[in-house]
This record gives sequence, structure tokens and C-alpha cells, in this order.
Amino acid sequence: TRLTDVTGFQTCALPISLSYENTLLAQSLNEEIERQEQAEQELRESEEKYRILFDQAGDHLVLFDLKTGGIAEANHAVCEAFGYSTSQLQKMNIRDIDVFFTDEGLRQRMENISREGKDVFETKCRLKSGEIRDYLINVRRVKIRGKDFGLCINRDITERKETEKRAFDYQKELEERVKARTLELIQANERLRKEIEERKVVEQELLKAQCIESLGVLAGGIAHDFNNF
Repeated sequence: TRLTDVTGFQTCALPISLSYENTLLAQSLNEEIERQEQAEQELRESEEKYRILFDQAGDHLVLFDLKTGGIAEANHAVCEAFGYSTSQLQKMNIRDIDVFFTDEGLRQRMENISREGKDVFETKCRLKSGEIRDYLINVRRVKIRGKDFGLCINRDITERKETEKRAFDYQKELEERVKARTLELIQANERLRKEIEERKVVEQELLKAQCIESLGVLAGGIAHDFNNF
């Protein structure tokens, strides 16, 4: 559409205006796309950093669905300790490795984590080899892309529990020894008391005998004196 200005010349104001608006719109769209691409790149970098930290952590880290108990992620330390690959663990449920968890027990535990946001407890876990080991479980509720997960930091405390058991057994054995020794001392003291009492009786009997003997000698001497009159 052409317009005529005050000088009588025809212009292309409307097409130019539309072209300018389209240019601004295209520029705005390009900037928005660039921002989205930048955000996606930062998200990928953040996820990559998380993945590196997650996989290289020395502690056993497990991420599981707080509704089903299904294992979503497990780091290298868990795979190495339990003998499973990551893909194998991702097909498993928490109750598959926790000896104590039943369906009901797992449901109650997950409800408690969802409600409180955390949980700490000791349990026993079964490795792929069938070995049972003691673990301290520290769970925190985390939200990832709008979904609730449980992030477990698991520590193998088998050696600690064994040390505690040895210390407990030693203390119990020591207490039994002290108890037995105390009983021996009590019995020895009782025997000594009886010996002392028996000795006192013998001494009293001996004293009586000596008194009777003395009286006999005295009586004999008196009788002798009477005979001499």
C-alpha cells in the first residue's frame, strides 16, 4: 500500500513499518531461543557436574522413587560394593536389597520420609553374592523435575558392628569372670569364717579341758594335803 505525503510524493510507510516490526519480532524470538539454549546448556553442565560428583563420591549413593521404591540411580561405589551394574540396579526395588523391608514396611518408611523429609536408621543389606552386611542409612527427600525421590547416603558399618560385638562379648566375658571370682572370694570368706568359728570352738573346748585339768590337779593337791594331816 502506498501513501502520499504532504509534498505529493508516494511513500511505502506501511510495508516498512511491518518489516520493522517483523524484524523486532524475529530478533526477540532469536534472543529468547538463545536464552533457552543457554539455559539448556547450563542445565546440561549442571547435570554433568552432578553426575560426576554422584558417581565419584566415596559414599554409597542411591536415588529411589519415594512412591514405588524403585531405584532410579546408583553411583559407582554402590555398584562396586553390591556387585550389580547400574542398569541392573535400575530394574530393582529398594526391598530387593534391604533384608528387613517388606512391602508394608517399605511403604511406612517412604511415607515417613515424605512427611518428615529425612530419616536415619540401621539395616542389613544383601549383596549380589548373597552376603549380608550392616548399613547405616541416611535418607533425604529431594525433588527432581517435580517428582519426589529419596537420596540415600549408605555407609557400610559391618566392621564397626563386629567390633562393637567383640567389645560387648569381651565385656560380658569380663563381667562373668568378675562374677565368678567374686563368688569364689565369697565362698573362700565363708570357709574362712567357718574355720575361725571351728577354731574358736576347739579353743573353748581346750580351755575347758585345761580348766578341768587344773581343777583336777588342784583337787589332787588338796587331797594329798588332807592325807598328810
